Amino acid sequence: MRTAVLVPIYKRLEYARLCIEAIKKSKDYESAEFYFLDGSSGLRNTIIDFFEEVRGKYEYLAKMDSDCLVPDNWLKDLTHILDTTDYDIISPNVFPSNAAFLYGREGAIVRPSESVGGLWCMRASLIKDMNFERYSPNGISGAFNLLTQIIKENEAKCGWIPSVTIQDIGHWSGAHPLHIKSKEHEEYSAEVRRDVSWSAA
Repeated sequence: MRTAVLVPIYKRLEYARLCIEAIKKSKDYESAEFYFLDGSSGLRNTIIDFFEEVRGKYEYLAKMDSDCLVPDNWLKDLTHILDTTDYDIISPNVFPSNAAFLYGREGAIVRPSESVGGLWCMRASLIKDMNFERYSPNGISGAFNLLTQIIKENEAKCGWIPSVTIQDIGHWSGAHPLHIKSKEHEEYSAEVRRDVSWSAA
């Protein structure tokens, strides 16, 4: 297997079901294994658990959130870019934020950047000899700090891929047409320290 894909799942099971259906529909996974892990210990710690489980076993590592829908061939397209360029970590574009265009500089296939987003695909060799500290069981900032550590310690080359667009149906803006504006989802956002610009109906 060339690629290990982490999908942390914590609450919001309505989204997780749709995410898993989209992953199954894409069907481009001859050389990938998926790790659907319980994210209740905190996103940062879940990612560290994933790194410890897969270290030394794969060529590429990827993370997909359980409130996102993937297009056909998304993983094949991302790993192809890592195969054919000198980029170390890449992120797909995300709708509704269009993150590749917000955070990536002008580029052809890849839009260069100093950082990437919460969805990524990277060379597994980046974490080979790294140690990660467990802390902050709640919140997303710890997960972004992991990526920052990986990028800085490896002087990793990063970029965004506008041609691969992930549908973030649980986006903090509430702007996606499939977004669920319930009290439970609003409480989830507060628990994981994600500000929202919508309120429950």
